[in-house]
Amino acid sequence: MNRKKFEIIVSVIVLLILLLILWLVFAPKGQQGTGDLSDIDQNLIDTLEDTGVLSGPVKAIPEPIARSFVERLGSYSTESGYNNVTDIIPIATEKMQNELRLIAVEAQSAQEKSYYGVSTRVITIEVVEEGEDSVTLAMTTQREESIDSPANRLVRYQDIQLELIKTDEAWYVDSFEWDN
Repeated sequence: MNRKKFEIIVSVIVLLILLLILWLVFAPKGQQGTGDLSDIDQNLIDTLEDTGVLSGPVKAIPEPIARSFVERLGSYSTESGYNNVTDIIPIATEKMQNELRLIAVEAQSAQEKSYYGVSTRVITIEVVEEGEDSVTLAMTTQREESIDSPANRLVRYQDIQLELIKTDEAWYVDSFEWDN
């Protein structure tokens, strides 16, 4: 094969790759998913209502609020200014909001000079006690701690118990307690 034919073949391959990329970027989204799960959730809810499986309004469930609260509360570093605590204030009761503000102030004043970070992920959620407007959840978390350096990691598991209360169809965290 001579050099001219080789250049033509490479040019055609590059052109085909560019066309494929353009097609993927600009193709109509007709049957492709949008990545937005709310459409799927709403379609499921509509189907369940149409078939009579669901009747009445769909109730908010506390687990996503609890998961978000725990993962944000338990994930922080000395470099983040403990914003994780202030980020979860909107999903807490007024009593809990005051406790969170106190935790943030105390953490900032006791901040160490060396690096410390922890990343928390909820593994399991168990309903301990459930009422119409309150629920107690026990959660197991995996916590990855970094001491002095992000490369120096230690993985451990820790349980936490949360109490949530419902106000105006929305769930709010009222208290939490880490197990040692």
